[in-house]
Amino acid sequence: MERKRVIYIIGSGRSGTTLLEIILGNSHSMFNVGELNRYPYRDGIAKDREPGSLPYQFWDKIKSEISKKYSLPRQNELHKKFEYHVGFLKYLFMSLPKDYAEYQNFIYDLYALIFDKIKQPIITDSSKYPGRAMNLPYILPYEVSYIYIKRDPINVVKSFAKKDVEQSSKGWIGANLYYLVSNTFCTVALKKLSKKHKTSTIKYEELIENPIKVLHQIEKELQVDLQDVIQKIESNTLLNVSPYLFDANRIRLQKNLKISNNSKATNLSALDKITKLVHYPLYH
Repeated sequence: MERKRVIYIIGSGRSGTTLLEIILGNSHSMFNVGELNRYPYRDGIAKDREPGSLPYQFWDKIKSEISKKYSLPRQNELHKKFEYHVGFLKYLFMSLPKDYAEYQNFIYDLYALIFDKIKQPIITDSSKYPGRAMNLPYILPYEVSYIYIKRDPINVVKSFAKKDVEQSSKGWIGANLYYLVSNTFCTVALKKLSKKHKTSTIKYEELIENPIKVLHQIEKELQVDLQDVIQKIESNTLLNVSPYLFDANRIRLQKNLKISNNSKATNLSALDKITKLVHYPLYH
C-alpha cells in the first residue's frame, strides 16, 4: 500500500491552480479537494453541489464528524490568522500564539477524516496560500510536497479586470500589488520549504502549451507517477473534472475538459510593459 501524501499547490489567484489540480486528479492515485482552506469559511458545505449528490454527501459526512469537536466559525477566524498573508509574516518573524494548537489540531483531524473516506493515497490541495503551505508539514503526519505555479503577470492582471468571474475584480494597480505581494511570499515560502521537502516550480503557459513536458518535470521532481494522466493527454482523451472539489474557480463545475491554449499574441500596451517590468524578477 502506498504511503499517504499531500501535494499542495501554491500560487496566486488566477494563476491556474485549479486547472493544474484537475489535471493531476486524472491520476488514479490522487484525490482532489480543491481549496480546502475555504472549508471553515463555507461551514463545511461544498460550493455549488446539490444536496443528495455524492459530493455533497461526502463533505456532509466530514462536517458531521468534524463539527462534534470544532466550531467552524472559530476555525475560520484561525485560518485567517495563520494562513492569510499577514499570518505568513507573523509565522516568519513572531512566535506562535497559544491558539495555534487549536488550529493545528483541526487541520490534522480534517485531513485524517478525508483520508479515511477515500481510496487514493494522495490528496491534492490547491489552497494557494503560502501561510498554509508553511504550516502543513509541521501539522500533518504525511509527506507534503509542493508545486508552485506561476502565470504571465500581464495575463493575471487582465484576468483580474474581468467582472463576470467568481473572484472579485481588481483595478490595474490593485492587481499588480496583489500579484507582486503574493508571488513574493510564495517565493520565500518555497525557498524555505525546498530545504526539506520536494518542490516543483512550473509556469501556466508551459502547462497549456506542452503539458506532457511539464508533467514529466513534476514526476521527476516530486517522485510521483503521472503516466495515466500523460497517456490520456497523448491519446487526446478528455480529462475528468472531479466533482469532489470543495471549492475552486468555475471550471470545477465542468464534467470534462481539454487542455487548450486560447491565448493570442497581441501588442503590449504601455501598462502591459510596466507590469512585465515590475514582475520580471519573480516571474523569470
